[in-house]
Amino acid sequence: MYSRRKALGQHFLISDGIADKIVSSLGIPPGARILEVGPGRGFLTERLIKAGYEVVGIEKDEVLFQKLKELHHRKLTVLNEDILNINLKTFVEEHSISAIVSNLPYVISTRFVEKLVREMPSVEEIVLMFQKEVADKLIAPAGSRNTGPLSIALQEFFSVRKLFNVKPGAFNPPPSVQSSVLKMTPLSGSSLERELSGEYLDFLFLLFENRRKKIKHKLNLQCEIENSVFDKRAEEIDARMLRELFRCYRSSLQSNSVE
Repeated sequence: MYSRRKALGQHFLISDGIADKIVSSLGIPPGARILEVGPGRGFLTERLIKAGYEVVGIEKDEVLFQKLKELHHRKLTVLNEDILNINLKTFVEEHSISAIVSNLPYVISTRFVEKLVREMPSVEEIVLMFQKEVADKLIAPAGSRNTGPLSIALQEFFSVRKLFNVKPGAFNPPPSVQSSVLKMTPLSGSSLERELSGEYLDFLFLLFENRRKKIKHKLNLQCEIENSVFDKRAEEIDARMLRELFRCYRSSLQSNSVE
């Protein structure tokens, strides 16, 4: 009998209905290859394979990795690695991955989203499970109190929507909070180049430090931007104006480096 490792934030999915809803949410055709992060005991993995997908699983837990290898399925490849140490963009290209799916361990969920934003893997869709509170923050629009650097940067490059909530009883052991499943689809018409995603996220982290401070106390910029923006806090600024501030900030850095 496997005993979960608390340090890995393991809550194993045991609900057939939820697993089936995750699989049915995928828009990619059977035969496509999916990266599953933390397949655990293979509960969702087996349903993905049954639906006709090839699965590449990244499992950090050595014991679970060995158990997954025992499935001996020709459509399953399992690697004993830490996903946070893998370059997603490179991995996705090398393994021809079409989608990323995961019941994310809670302890890595926000770090994994940051990794998605910084590395921008070229996939068609991403379906991930989060704590409901985290999911609600990730879908919060710029200019709202619940927003933050990750949600703004994520929504700049992905269409993000909640598919459904999941009750604690769908897991073993049950977590103390509800969960939510989000679907992310890369945007083809982002106003910022994908190559700037990491820079933009760093800028947002800077902007959201000391959330109570107004922009004029954080940035000293000379740009053709509405003066009223500088009297606002980061959480009060909409996505369009945040992009304008970023362009101005980036231009200022480049000018200073030339001087």
